[in-house]
Amino acid sequence: MLTKIHHVGIVVSDLQRSLEFYQKVLGFQPGPRHRLPHAELAFLSLGGQDIELIQYLDGRLGNASTYGRISHLAIVTTDLKQDIERLQDAGVEMLSQSSMAGVGGSQIFFIKGPDEEIIELFQPGTPKG
Repeated sequence: MLTKIHHVGIVVSDLQRSLEFYQKVLGFQPGPRHRLPHAELAFLSLGGQDIELIQYLDGRLGNASTYGRISHLAIVTTDLKQDIERLQDAGVEMLSQSSMAGVGGSQIFFIKGPDEEIIELFQPGTPKG
């Protein structure tokens, strides 16, 4: 079952510059950072909502020219497999072949909305400890 928006991803050209802007100018609080083979990610929070800044490591703005600076909308699910099946049955365009490991033990899957927007289904990982 889909339960809430998890985060919105924003493609940036200079991660450090964007971090300074979102934190110093807008008051976002820093969160986890991750380096993937193709991108560096930084999460920030404000008022209980998160954004993800994405800097592609090859210097390009990634898919910004195709999809805009807002990369994707992530929605939390409690049962990723069930939601994928339900959305497939509804004829939603699938962008992923199968669920993928995300950060922190999460599982993710991508679909397309009616106006080509990218939507990430996000199932949080099980906390350790």
